[in-house]
Amino acid sequence: MSTQCKDIAAGPLVRFVADKQVELGTWVCVWDFEPPYSELPDKLFRAKMGKLINKGYLTGCNCGCRGDYEVTQKGLERFGR
Repeated sequence: MSTQCKDIAAGPLVRFVADKQVELGTWVCVWDFEPPYSELPDKLFRAKMGKLINKGYLTGCNCGCRGDYEVTQKGLERFGR
């Protein structure tokens, strides 16, 4: 059975981005992701990140030109840090 977007929990992923932003002091680029996220197929990863952007939990570039993400206030309020 293959992994789908619905199988990737939003909370831990948004919290990961929030924590990594604090650690790096800037946005989180695709190469900053660690397992299990770095092991996801690119198409699946971008689909999940796109859903989180559409819901307003993250902002950033999902097309691949920049490949960076930032947590939004809505994301912090919904999932904490």
